[in-house]
Amino acid sequence: MSRFAIIESGKVVNIAEAEADFAATQGWIDAGSAGIGWTYANGVFTQPAANPLAYRFERSIEYPSIGDQLDALWKGGDAATAMLAKVQEVKAKYPKPE
Repeated sequence: MSRFAIIESGKVVNIAEAEADFAATQGWIDAGSAGIGWTYANGVFTQPAANPLAYRFERSIEYPSIGDQLDALWKGGDAATAMLAKVQEVKAKYPKPE
């Protein structure tokens, strides 16, 4: 089994594993380590540049809600300590790029 890509408008839109004989007859291109969203031109795959602000989106999904954070601050004590631990866990999981 090998990895093959379907290219549309110069972008990889699908990756699949298939037997080499089958894939070649169906218009698939040997993908190597390329992934969906990579560009393909002149026989070369290029990885998209990393978005340096992507961590913000990832964090925003996993942070506790603002309401829950404010509630923990008002309660103080153990509630605030537990909330701080949750926020720090998310920050550690999605660090800012250097």
